[in-house]
Amino acid sequence: MPPGRGAEGWCTVSCDMMRIVFGTVLAFSAVAAAQECFTGCRFEFCDGRHEFWLRRAGVPFTGAICYKDFDTPVGVVGESDEAYLVEFGREPRFTAISKWRPPGLRQHFSSSFFKTVTLRRNSYYLKHSGVARETFQQNQRDFLDRRCFIRSVQTWQELDRFGRVVINRPSDDWADCVAFRTRTG
Repeated sequence: MPPGRGAEGWCTVSCDMMRIVFGTVLAFSAVAAAQECFTGCRFEFCDGRHEFWLRRAGVPFTGAICYKDFDTPVGVVGESDEAYLVEFGREPRFTAISKWRPPGLRQHFSSSFFKTVTLRRNSYYLKHSGVARETFQQNQRDFLDRRCFIRSVQTWQELDRFGRVVINRPSDDWADCVAFRTRTG
């Protein structure tokens, strides 16, 4: 349906049926748009999730980062460029988080707001990385609900099946990234 037009203006046969079909198409479109955020990256989160609640600052809010090729376990992911906000319209738009200026935001995000960190369990460091955030400043939290971000992966450790580092790999592709959608409540 063209933007700004209601179904009532062109519905002649069965308006209820048209609304059901149209609602289904819109629902699938929304799901497809949400999935677009996650398809282009060669890395993902091991637990298969893409949407995460932003926990307290400095604590990873994601699980471990994995390579989509399940035959290649990933160890520690090195620090990378800043996160990019992905917004969908006719064409996807990528904006560095430090350059994002939504109306009403009182303090801009730092380039290191989302960072790659080594995961810990109890007092032990694991051989895997996740994503954490910095402390919210001013009203930043209000702008992060249901936003899609992509974080590049510049270096990563390839592990053998016993968890030993085989090689430290540099990024060799624009698709060396991991994507996630944030939730704040």
